[in-house]
Amino acid sequence: MGRETVGFLAERKGLRWKKNDGYEWTDSQPSYVRLKTYMNLSGEAVSQLLREKSVSPPEILICSDDFDLNLGTIRIRKQGSAGSHKGLQSVIQRIQTEQFPRLRIGVGPLPKDQDPAEFVLKPFSKGDWEMVRQAIETASSAIEMILTTGLDKAMNHFNRPI
Repeated sequence: MGRETVGFLAERKGLRWKKNDGYEWTDSQPSYVRLKTYMNLSGEAVSQLLREKSVSPPEILICSDDFDLNLGTIRIRKQGSAGSHKGLQSVIQRIQTEQFPRLRIGVGPLPKDQDPAEFVLKPFSKGDWEMVRQAIETASSAIEMILTTGLDKAMNHFNRPI
């Protein structure tokens, strides 16, 4: 969902992607980035990005799915633990800090007795696509608000169910 949201936002702005081994980015201000690694190895690409673009963790925004949030819900945080998210765990371990903002997009709830990895890789049902589309649009709007008015205002506006 994070990758789809960033792609949607870049497409809406007519931006083009540049590529390297770990990620692709737009040559714009701000730059939008999509990782090309497996989710569980996200930390490698984020670490590479921070080095190559000379930015610090608080200057980035990580967008990710989250099965601990109901489908369509978004949450913005300035920092924090990874919770059960393997991609965020990888980022925190690799860059050695939890001090980076993140936007989580709900894809849950995780059904009982279902493997989390299988769940997040499973396509959405036909009935869920409208909610998915709305979540991507809302998350894109949240990113734009973060960039224009800051994290605090975006958190106050968007940290609620859709």
